[in-house]
Amino acid sequence: DNSNSENARTRALPAIWETFPAITEKSDALKDAAAVLAENAGNGLEALQGAMGDVGQSCKGCHDDYRAKRR
Repeated sequence: DNSNSENARTRALPAIWETFPAITEKSDALKDAAAVLAENAGNGLEALQGAMGDVGQSCKGCHDDYRAKRR
């Protein structure tokens, strides 16, 4: 039964629950980067690429710290 989080299959590392305030900060950074990406969507390729890089770095920050590698 995967109806609750205790039984769900996930690649999240235990550290995600041990350092939850840091997760909130990283989540906020991702939201901010996504907002900048949306603002730059119509401002040309260069502006869009820079904003996409910031979104990618925000994603990578959580994944590097809190996601187990695939086997």
